[in-house]
Amino acid sequence: MSSKTSASIGLAQLLNSEKYSDLKLVCQGQEFKVHKAIVCTQSPVLAAASNGSFQEAATNTINIDEFDAGTVKRMVVFMYGEDYDEDTRERGLDSVFEPKNEEVGIVNQDNEGSSLLTSTPFNLLLPMTTEILLRHIKVNAIADYYDIPQLKRLANTKIQNFLETNWSANNFSAVVEEAFNSTSDTALHKIITSTAAAHIEELVQHEDFTTVTVMSDFALGILRNMIATYKVKEELSAQKLQAAESRLQSIEVSYTYEKSLRDSESSRMDRVIENINDCLETLNKTQTCRNARCEAEFTCYIEHGGTANEPKYTLRCARCREGSGLLDISPPLYARDLGSVFSLDSILKEAGGGLSMNREHRVMSLTLEIYGWLS
Repeated sequence: MSSKTSASIGLAQLLNSEKYSDLKLVCQGQEFKVHKAIVCTQSPVLAAASNGSFQEAATNTINIDEFDAGTVKRMVVFMYGEDYDEDTRERGLDSVFEPKNEEVGIVNQDNEGSSLLTSTPFNLLLPMTTEILLRHIKVNAIADYYDIPQLKRLANTKIQNFLETNWSANNFSAVVEEAFNSTSDTALHKIITSTAAAHIEELVQHEDFTTVTVMSDFALGILRNMIATYKVKEELSAQKLQAAESRLQSIEVSYTYEKSLRDSESSRMDRVIENINDCLETLNKTQTCRNARCEAEFTCYIEHGGTANEPKYTLRCARCREGSGLLDISPPLYARDLGSVFSLDSILKEAGGGLSMNREHRVMSLTLEIYGWLS
């Protein structure tokens, strides 16, 4: 058991025993005997009332008329235990809240008649979730009134957690009314307004919310206009998103079609080049015409040069390769056709029906230089 827990239990026992109490808090006929050393060190307001020149200092009695007895109970429980429960039944402190025999003259119930809502039977119709929220808000209010910041923060934490886990638009108007009419704590107001903003579309559908007295017609009109504008923007965003998705699908279809065309063109180009290479290989191996009746000789060959990426093919005279070279060639005849050059593009245009050689993965040029005797 931690020292902090032990101290809390010790203070709770001190409160239960009422020993050494030197101050009474009286609310709706119910007395709470407390210790100045405990409560006045946590509340400068109570300290000023019990130590000043007021009647409270002389009688050591402080009357609390601004809050109900249940809320005062929770404040006292916190001062002695650093926590409180909405029904005040924790840490064995039930006896502290029992009425002081018949001279007090009240029953053992939380008489919260001074509340904004409990002055009429309407509170009997509220669901328990709303009642719990209202009790936490009243704790915030008494903490704000008596300047107990730790209690105020604790109440706000409980309210925030409760709204996040037990949200209901039903009777939320009662929560708004209580929060804005009973306390000036801006932190609590922010919690309430943030929650309302998060559920505003649901809330404006409830008639009781639109009749909240702290909400003017002007503010309500702004809220409704904002909701309408938000819905229009949301619809436009949805339309734009749908159009963008449709455009993307169209682009994907176009890309797939164009890629198919490029792949088909590339395959056709590969076949044409393969056919040309086969022809060149056949030409180099052939020395005579395949027509047996033809006596002509094939007196040329294709010389392969260049690089792997840019091969170069040169048409040369087979007789010159076997003889002494170009020095034996008759100058007039040689000069007539020397330097004739044919690129692979021109051959492909004839063979492939206008194929283009502008390809990313392959560029090949075929240069045919005519050497020899041409008639």
